Amino acid sequence: MEETTIDYIIVGAGIAGTSLALELHKRNQKLLIVDEFKKNTSSRVAAGMLSPIVPRNVQKTWKCFDIFPNVYDYYREWEDTLNEKFIYQIPGLQIHKNSSHTKNWRKRSRERGFDILLKDIPREENIYPLKMPFGGSLNLLSGRLDVQNFMNSAHLFLKSKGQIFKNEACNYNQVIEQPNYVNYQNYKAKGVIFCEGYGVRKNPWYSIIPLNPSSGDLFTYEIKDLDPSYIYKMKEWIIPLGGDKWLAGSTYHFENDDETIYNEDAEKMLKQFKEWVKQPIKIIDHKKGVRPTVHGRRPFLGSRKDHPRLFVYNGLGSKGSSLVSFFSPQYAEHLTEGIEIIEEVDINRLFTSGSEHTYQEN
Repeated sequence: MEETTIDYIIVGAGIAGTSLALELHKRNQKLLIVDEFKKNTSSRVAAGMLSPIVPRNVQKTWKCFDIFPNVYDYYREWEDTLNEKFIYQIPGLQIHKNSSHTKNWRKRSRERGFDILLKDIPREENIYPLKMPFGGSLNLLSGRLDVQNFMNSAHLFLKSKGQIFKNEACNYNQVIEQPNYVNYQNYKAKGVIFCEGYGVRKNPWYSIIPLNPSSGDLFTYEIKDLDPSYIYKMKEWIIPLGGDKWLAGSTYHFENDDETIYNEDAEKMLKQFKEWVKQPIKIIDHKKGVRPTVHGRRPFLGSRKDHPRLFVYNGLGSKGSSLVSFFSPQYAEHLTEGIEIIEEVDINRLFTSGSEHTYQEN
């Protein structure tokens, strides 16, 4: 069979692989995209919630001002290109649980750097649609990416532009690395980029990445007479989808890769919501997927020094929808122009002495 020369092979078409494929296409790269397109991958059951705030200790998320509010412009540009709607900027209404919670959020909202992110809501204000005996805070730059619509429209666009898709699992035995190129089946490429999420645990070159499985449930609820102007959050959260439909979550089953749906998880979540959502709630849909969480919550990009043609893009976790807006353009520049990858996310930090350094958790 005649050999086809392309630029890069991308293994995995989740949020990381899809956004990187778009960025490489934008830079005139010819691609082969390999994925099994399973329905329950972490990207396909992702809520796509965007937030510059980590609720625990009320911290700014990592790379906060590199990502927010630029993330909305990033996806709006792709909306124009793909002729689809998938990005929504929606303020988040954080409902305080107790007086200590109120104190922590109020203190943060008055600190320098947080004033453009948070607005304190005194408990005396009754203009908001839920009772808040301890007040609340507005997360001003929160929002949602419709991840499935983004990926589906991106895949259709890439196919229409002649990019090649293979609906299959990657056969690692057929990845043959040469000094200046890689062979895979009948393709010859500059390199292979593994964007496999939790699937990387089976990868012979990058299974060293310290991923921990965390399964989680995602619900679609019907809730009538609730103002869709906000994302609502106490510990759990609900995101407006339009009409009376709401996306709800999230449960975390740490160190767990079980994708089985259990009625008791649905009942437990519903009970928690009913403590602060007074409108009747009806479950329309229940999904579950496994998130690839990383200790330290820093992704892994680049290639091993002993395998310079085999790249990785992994460890984005629950922040993937926002992180790719920052890292996918940079990664595409690295692959096409040789721009250096920042040390914090370089895969080679796993292969250096003293790599057991302290990670930040926000």
